[in-house]
Amino acid sequence: MTLHVEEIDVSRKTMLHKTWLLADEVLKSHLLYYKLPNKDSPIGFDLYEQLPPIRLKYLHMVTKKEHKEGTSLSDL
Repeated sequence: MTLHVEEIDVSRKTMLHKTWLLADEVLKSHLLYYKLPNKDSPIGFDLYEQLPPIRLKYLHMVTKKEHKEGTSLSDL
């Protein structure tokens, strides 16, 4: 069964919003900056140094309210 583009978009936004709300900052950072598996890495995967533009775009979309209330991406 193939998901419609809208369903994928909603799933992506929901996942990012739930990740943004995590209390564990290390886990939040790992999930947001996850790049790909790497068995040679001490944590088992590689991380982006900066959020990819598309991930940043979606994160901004789902955290608009939080940004207005004083929370920023630099709080990661």
